[in-house]
Amino acid sequence: MTVTGKNEPTQLQQAQDHLDQAVSRLESTVTGRRDSAAASSAELDAAREESASLKRVNAEATQRLDGAIGRLKSILEG
Repeated sequence: MTVTGKNEPTQLQQAQDHLDQAVSRLESTVTGRRDSAAASSAELDAAREESASLKRVNAEATQRLDGAIGRLKSILEG
């Protein structure tokens, strides 16, 4: 059995400190990944909104082009 001074941590205390540090690192990692996932989710939502907007613009452009093509056909056949 080893005798330690009052200021020297015991093996149990060292092990507990090591475990506490490991748990803190794990918590930081989980929090970072959660934040990253939230940011990715926000980016995905923004991309979906942009896609929907572009689809609407595309549909409107298609209608206008179809109308212009129809008018040109009428003039040429005319």
